[in-house]
Amino acid sequence: MEATPKLTIAIPTYSREKETLELISDLQELQQLVDVAVLIINDHGNVKTHETISKIASAKLKDCTILRNEENIGIDRNIDRCHTLSATDYALVVGDDDRLDVANAARLVSTLRVSGLDLLIVDYNYIRPNGELLKENVIGALDANRREFVYHRGTKLGFVGSVVFRTQRYRQRRDGSYLGTYFNHVGVALSMLFDATDKVAFFDRPVVLNRAADMSIATWAGGAVDVVAGWWSMMEKWCAASGVISFSEYQSQKSCVTFQYNDLRWILSRRADGILTYQHLPQFFSKLPLSASDKGTYLLASLVPRAVLRLAKEAYFTTLLPIRAKRAASAP
Repeated sequence: MEATPKLTIAIPTYSREKETLELISDLQELQQLVDVAVLIINDHGNVKTHETISKIASAKLKDCTILRNEENIGIDRNIDRCHTLSATDYALVVGDDDRLDVANAARLVSTLRVSGLDLLIVDYNYIRPNGELLKENVIGALDANRREFVYHRGTKLGFVGSVVFRTQRYRQRRDGSYLGTYFNHVGVALSMLFDATDKVAFFDRPVVLNRAADMSIATWAGGAVDVVAGWWSMMEKWCAASGVISFSEYQSQKSCVTFQYNDLRWILSRRADGILTYQHLPQFFSKLPLSASDKGTYLLASLVPRAVLRLAKEAYFTTLLPIRAKRAASAP
């Protein structure tokens, strides 16, 4: 193993003890294979939880720095702090509710030793809270047509575990105008994606395991409407700053975008997760550019019982999706 780590794995956390300790166990296993630095920044969360995490992380991990912000600065500002305070060549931010694929993380470190990259887009998997695999490789290859990549896969960059930045280049590229949208790191990544001076590549092995099957444990679940609005706010700012894609052009691609706030299937899925409810309507309508027909669609969707939606969603993932995957695999 190298004496000086190439990669920092940084964890922005906020009073989530159990999941963070599970991630620390993954990091302990990874450090037995390769040299990586670890940075944990608690965003002024619970003191007792911080002390517990600090004690266990210090005992289990090598080259580990643990900080607690003097005030709560919010998730994307804390992610930004993780990138700017990382002392190694590269930084990968991992959510405190995520896990690692240790073998693939070790391969990632080997790749970074010889890459000379400025940005590496990294595949990830969705898992259930118990670790059961839900969906593999959610990003897919970095398309030659990067505009199409932004339309179809851009929102996947919103997951912090999908991007590895060269720390020096991130600091040069960071733009404070994106802070507060939840997606500051995406604005930086998109700018690098369309700049010929930045060396960008795709790593097709899932390094981070995203526990998104139960959205109730997701960092942003409590503010889902703000997160969706934040995405569109970030994209509007980035489109205006970059000149690569007009915002109206991006809006016209909403059928490709994960945050399909006016798509019935997306609304029903969020309803099934209990993230968007009838009580969200005033916030939903005031923060997103919904037409009268969009509002009618959401009103109708809000009448469907959540229990029915959850049963339908479970049936889709446990029955229909495996059947479709099997058919696709056996097709000539």
